[in-house]
Amino acid sequence: MNGLPSPVFPELRLLDSYCSGSFVMFRVASKHRGISCPDCGQWTERVHSTYYRTVQDVPLCGIKVFLRIRVRKFFCDNPSCERKIIAEQFDDFICPSQRKTNRLNDVLLGIGYSLGGNPGVRLASLLGISVGKDTLLRKIKSCAVPEPQDSIDVVGIDDWAYRRGQRYGTIVCDLERHRLVDVLPDRTVTTVATWLKEHPSIRIVSRDRSSSYADAIRQGLPNATQVADRWHLLKNLGDAVERYFAAHQVPPREEPISEPAEQSLSAKALPTKKEQEQSHRREAKCELIQQVHELRHDGLGIRAIGRNMGLSRQTVRKYLSLTEPPQTTQRQSRKTLLDPYREKVIEMLSRDQTGPKILKQIREQGYKGSRSTLSQYLAELRRCMAQGQIPLPVRRHRVTPRSAAKLLITPDADVDDEDKPYLAKLLAEVEHAQVVQTLARSFKELMDRHDSQGLEGWLKNALGCGVREIRSFAEGIQQDFSAVAAGFLGPWSNGQVEGQVNRLKTLKRQMYGRAGFTLLRARVLHRA
Repeated sequence: MNGLPSPVFPELRLLDSYCSGSFVMFRVASKHRGISCPDCGQWTERVHSTYYRTVQDVPLCGIKVFLRIRVRKFFCDNPSCERKIIAEQFDDFICPSQRKTNRLNDVLLGIGYSLGGNPGVRLASLLGISVGKDTLLRKIKSCAVPEPQDSIDVVGIDDWAYRRGQRYGTIVCDLERHRLVDVLPDRTVTTVATWLKEHPSIRIVSRDRSSSYADAIRQGLPNATQVADRWHLLKNLGDAVERYFAAHQVPPREEPISEPAEQSLSAKALPTKKEQEQSHRREAKCELIQQVHELRHDGLGIRAIGRNMGLSRQTVRKYLSLTEPPQTTQRQSRKTLLDPYREKVIEMLSRDQTGPKILKQIREQGYKGSRSTLSQYLAELRRCMAQGQIPLPVRRHRVTPRSAAKLLITPDADVDDEDKPYLAKLLAEVEHAQVVQTLARSFKELMDRHDSQGLEGWLKNALGCGVREIRSFAEGIQQDFSAVAAGFLGPWSNGQVEGQVNRLKTLKRQMYGRAGFTLLRARVLHRA
């Protein structure tokens, strides 16, 4: 046999082979009679000794393959050469001191980059490769991350969370080529500015509304054009409208209900113990809010008010933002299995029927609920009947500030018919709601039309309105006017950067806590 069956090792010849049920062993040797000295280049064929190296190769049909290589040592016959003994090297397919061939290492590296530690070990075992998770991760960390060769003109930067609210990093994406450029260990001004200085070819940087990134761009690339992301602008607008509704009482929503059945009961029941406790707590809170406003009117600061009242600064700010005392709304009754039998239950209660008799009759009609559900239902019915009213299946329910903000900003053409009555109620009952709606919708229209010239007029109207939250949003737009105007006009945004962040988080979660920055950066940039 002059060579191995595979053309991967053309310089080796097969001596013999051994096959068992779990592996295949090929004993091989070099075809050459001698070698050249790596120091002086002297050709030598005089053998000093031999030894064997056993290395693992890629599996064959799921069976492990090992190469037992006969390595010869030669004398260097050049008397002026300092090297006396030369060992054969097979750099084309195996590196010195390695126990695996180069092509097997390439396979393991690809598995590690794609799957990580434990998932990569499971796939390797299915392929017939024995490897540990630490070996895979070590191979990834030892490989240098290649730098992009092409010049970068337009990038988008955004932050991503190691742990939300505690530790963040920065991701940079090439918006023209739709690929990831780099991942930075934090989002500080110094780190981002240093990276930008190392890439002076960048002309345009798309970012969110973060002031840290704005300062970093001004320090690192003062001549670059900053572009405020349009999605973040709309998000900031929605947050401002939501804060506006959080400071005002949002009216409850009433859905169409049927007229209740007439009852001849005129007795008035006293409030329950729970209702009395709620009333007392509400009165105490209203008095506390009133005291906070009076102290503020007397000239005390937020810290002083907090010390006098025993409240935190956040609570004091919240109470000062309330223009009217908070009101409680009646909770919407849940739909129960008893709603289809409501009229029948009311009729039997009016005839003084007991609970077990009512349960028996409605079960004959198909009721499949429990006895305790019926008991709670009957208690509520009896209390309401004693007050001279019959509970309805659908009641008023509370509307969150976020839902109200979304409804207010939505264009009229996109508002559902069932939401229009409540929108009219919202505009009529909430102070300055009409002004907020006009400014919010006009801002969206300017963005849709890419009208940066009309932004100055909008800012003038927003800064002069009587809504504090809208003024605060407008002041932020005014401070970042050039970036916002560029976002209105240009085609660039952080949309694809958010997609890269999503992929980074997916890789981070796959590694189950082993995703340190070095390993995570290597895997993310390898895919790019």
